[in-house]
Amino acid sequence: MESGEEKCSAFEINSEKENRLVSEALLNNTLLVKQSEKGYRFSIDALLLAHQINPKPNQRVLDLGTGCGIIALILARRFPNIKIYGIEIQESMAKLARFNVFENQLEKQIKIICADMKRLCSKDIDGPVDIVVVNPPFGKIGHSRFGHNMAKTVAKHEIFATISDVIEISVRVLKVSGTLFIIYPAQRLTELFYCLRISKLEPKWLRTVHPHYHADANRVIVMAVKHGRGGVTIGFPLYVHETDGSYTPEIEKMFKI
Repeated sequence: MESGEEKCSAFEINSEKENRLVSEALLNNTLLVKQSEKGYRFSIDALLLAHQINPKPNQRVLDLGTGCGIIALILARRFPNIKIYGIEIQESMAKLARFNVFENQLEKQIKIICADMKRLCSKDIDGPVDIVVVNPPFGKIGHSRFGHNMAKTVAKHEIFATISDVIEISVRVLKVSGTLFIIYPAQRLTELFYCLRISKLEPKWLRTVHPHYHADANRVIVMAVKHGRGGVTIGFPLYVHETDGSYTPEIEKMFKI
């Protein structure tokens, strides 16, 4: 597998203003994550997804499209006995993820690889993994406007990988009975389930995410098992905001532990 460095270099953030980094403190200030002030910034989706995963000691996790490394960093801090690989196609974002890993002294747990995930093989990550986690781009080409910032555009739109690509990659690198965790727009749930089932990833657990108590779900978090048996469990709804706009107690807790 090629490193992808030449392809990635085209997506560097150009202006100094966009490249200025700011810090976000998480997990009771035990995790400090730097990200671009004006460029791509991780959303709460990454936090929600990371806190639905409970890997066992010595399991190996693959974070597809790791961005600044936010999901990998949260998992590594919460579960110190796991190994995580983060794949990121944009060189500027991969460099930022490596910086965050180094700053948080998590080099022994996390390895960041700058590469096109569609060319990824299990041998590139030292063999099949137990868990794949992905917060994929879901803006369809032709249905969304592109902004001027390339990092944001690539992170939010299906430019380099569609949902079918993401599922195919996950199946390829997962162990038998390995699990995929994904967060996705609720309105595209049927498309997600279709892609999962034709790829032999059986949806086993689903949780709806609601902006507030009186809103329809705008996201779903799904766990699927490679070659799993049929039957899905619907978890309790996850509400993000109180009626006054503040975070709910469950979300507040996610920022702390």
